[in-house]
Amino acid sequence: PRARALLKAELKALREQLFDSEHSSNRWMVFDRLAVYDPAFATDFLKQWVEPEEGWEYVAFGHVLVSSLARKMNHDRTRYLKVLLDAKDPFVRVGAAIYLSFDEPEEGLLQLKELAGLPGEPGAWAALNVVRRGDGSALPRAFEVLKIPGIGHMSGMMNMNLQSRVEILVSNIAHLSGVPPPAFPEPISFKEWERGSEGTAPWYQKLYGNYLGWWQTYKDRLVIEDPWFEELKAQRVD
Repeated sequence: PRARALLKAELKALREQLFDSEHSSNRWMVFDRLAVYDPAFATDFLKQWVEPEEGWEYVAFGHVLVSSLARKMNHDRTRYLKVLLDAKDPFVRVGAAIYLSFDEPEEGLLQLKELAGLPGEPGAWAALNVVRRGDGSALPRAFEVLKIPGIGHMSGMMNMNLQSRVEILVSNIAHLSGVPPPAFPEPISFKEWERGSEGTAPWYQKLYGNYLGWWQTYKDRLVIEDPWFEELKAQRVD
């Protein structure tokens, strides 16, 4: 009984810390512990969470939080993931659908196809995962992330990661299909890089155009398969 009382007291303290700005430095460590010991509370918190308007460290942070929660929950994972399909943050909704697809493939894929209609990176993340599950119709939507100019610092990491993942997946699909991969434009000059997104935007638009043209040329010959997907499915990770 004393141990149970201590556990209840500790959980109460952890819940309070999650909302206490004085403990912001370890806030997400607290969230990780609640994901293990109180997934219902962590799920309710994440359903209402929205990305702060300030602070580069919170850009696309919903992706981090939902991935952490999905990996650490040790029971009733499917039930809690379905709750997060209605979360306020779009990255959380997409992440919930991705991890749901490992437990309920048909329902998860249905949700991902719908979420691919979200604007920006969340929709591209959903589309990428539709393609990884064998449906090439979402490739043009996934390609849209390629036309977003690189920012060049940590706040652009999610975008850069998505671009790389799309490029790697398409390279593997091209190899499996026996067709050439999309061509890359000529490298951006240092002078253009110095101008930031204004200088690099034309290169990214060309890259997007090359991938879209590749799809239109070879779509009827493509073998839509991610050679890494079965291994990741076995581990139930994105």
